[in-house]
Amino acid sequence: FRPGKSITREQAAAIYGKVLQHNMNEQELADLVTKENVVSYSDVESERWSNTAIKLVGAAVVMEGTTKSTFAPAKAMDR
Repeated sequence: FRPGKSITREQAAAIYGKVLQHNMNEQELADLVTKENVVSYSDVESERWSNTAIKLVGAAVVMEGTTKSTFAPAKAMDR
């Protein structure tokens, strides 16, 4: 668990994404998946392991990019 250790932005997105998927009904998730297509960051490659989670939390406005066009997925953040 390591509560004093840092976490990356993409790890946080993955955690938030799992919470969203668990707490939303099918229609709410379908609406978010539609919005995911609009979310795009130049520093998140389509094959990156966290791509789907980053798009999901971006569509849900749970997390935002560090700029309009970048997410900085490997950047550390406080838990």
